[in-house]
Amino acid sequence: MVCSFCKSAQFGFHTWLPDSMEAPVPASALIHSATLVSAGIYVMLRYSPLLVNSSLIYIFILVSSFTAFYGSLISSFQTDVKKILAYSTISHCGFLMFSITLNNPYITILYLYGHGLYKSLSFIGAGNLIQYANNYQDMRRMGSFSSKYVFEFFYLTICLLNLSSFPFFLNFFSKHFLFNSLILNNSLTIIVYALLLLAAFSGVFYSLRILYFVFLGLNKYYHSNNIINNTKISLLFVHYGQFYKNIN
Repeated sequence: MVCSFCKSAQFGFHTWLPDSMEAPVPASALIHSATLVSAGIYVMLRYSPLLVNSSLIYIFILVSSFTAFYGSLISSFQTDVKKILAYSTISHCGFLMFSITLNNPYITILYLYGHGLYKSLSFIGAGNLIQYANNYQDMRRMGSFSSKYVFEFFYLTICLLNLSSFPFFLNFFSKHFLFNSLILNNSLTIIVYALLLLAAFSGVFYSLRILYFVFLGLNKYYHSNNIINNTKISLLFVHYGQFYKNIN
């Protein structure tokens, strides 16, 4: 269980995952979607018959549900596009780990496929946008990309709506089955349900935040570039005037 927590970046073992987003975008897309973080989930899925009948399942439930809440909360306050996606991976890993405790592997597999597909596409799209923004990853310096990069706007909107579990998308059905399978019979399950519900709403918030700042917000990047260029032109005229005065 400890090994799976390390691999799948559960709370307390998650510190390596945000740092891994410094890797090139294709490597980040693989690490955060379909290869590394899925390994711990796959191991625990294979051992789920032992986990369900073990007394450690309560620790497992608390850690996974708090991981889902923690990752989505931290992601909601980030401004780096890749860090937002990195912390959202931590949140989704918490949801995936928790789904194992429901003793229904089909929910976990459905969620795993949906997350792997759309998270990898989101990283590739974020890499394109960072390249367009002159390698700046801060989304506060982007804006109005929807009119210039229509293709990225189209498929990133689909990916982020899936990751935020927008109705009638793939992750909506997986989270729908997850919440319906949770039986509220004691105080622990009520706390867990509240943490998962807050994590789900935070996922909607940070996904819409990316769409707004990057595609629909003000054109901050080009506006700042125009200010810099105008400043350079003004300084050029000043230096030319001083040079002409010295010659005379």
